[in-house]
Amino acid sequence: MIQASYKNDNWVLKLIIANVVFYLMQNSIPYFTGIFALTPILVTQEGYIWQFVTYMFLHSPVSLIHILFNMYALYLFGSAVEQVWGSKKFLLYYFFTGIGAGISIFIVNNFIYDLQYVPTLGASGAVFGMLLAFGILFPDVELLFFFVLPVKAKYMVMIYGGLELFLQISSGGQGTISHIGHLGGLLFGIIFFLVDKKHSFKSKTKIFAEQIMSEFKNVKTETQAIPKVDDNITFLKELLEKVSKKGKDLITDDEFQHFRYLMIMHDGEECIYPESEICLLKEIDEVLTK
Repeated sequence: MIQASYKNDNWVLKLIIANVVFYLMQNSIPYFTGIFALTPILVTQEGYIWQFVTYMFLHSPVSLIHILFNMYALYLFGSAVEQVWGSKKFLLYYFFTGIGAGISIFIVNNFIYDLQYVPTLGASGAVFGMLLAFGILFPDVELLFFFVLPVKAKYMVMIYGGLELFLQISSGGQGTISHIGHLGGLLFGIIFFLVDKKHSFKSKTKIFAEQIMSEFKNVKTETQAIPKVDDNITFLKELLEKVSKKGKDLITDDEFQHFRYLMIMHDGEECIYPESEICLLKEIDEVLTK
């Protein structure tokens, strides 16, 4: 069987495990939450800069729903995003949006609202960033708004963004939910996509994203861009020659994403005729896994 991806190390599962471990430590070690939650006054006066990272792994010790909902959302959105991007880019994006949400919280609570002593904790900022990525990569996948109303992912992002902005303004930063953290995750997610020049809707990444989207819908869309067989054969022959002579490190992002797409399309097939797509895929697979 051909593996679906060489660059997917399942960091979604590892992050979920890390969050659970931190949650258990919160409930068993005194002062753990106070040291690792994001508290502006401790950052400015004590230099606790690690809190911009560690707050993402903490959750309310008195509310199991907090961590359950965040981990469910991380699994739902993050798994698909990691498959398309690979683990390295997924992990970079996760921490970029999570830390970015922490910076947003620090600035707003420290300089706009008088909340320097209020600790913030939770993975929600990074999760909202992941929702944005999912909405961009899989815009037409239907999600259940509040587990009831089916809404396309691209509209879900807009609805949650507008709702969080309204709640932030109407609450004046008060309350038990950090709406500015959610907005910060969305904002830094947008910044990531704008800066990331490799991301292009014209690349083969879009083709692979459409394939995963069809799996969510359990139907094949008629608009899916599937290359012709002859084109695939030519592509695979050239790719095999390239990796055999020059090495696997020289594969471009577009080539790798298109190769992953073809592997999923032929997953489970047997190599019978030489120079067929499946035979070429297996030859390339052997070279890449050496």
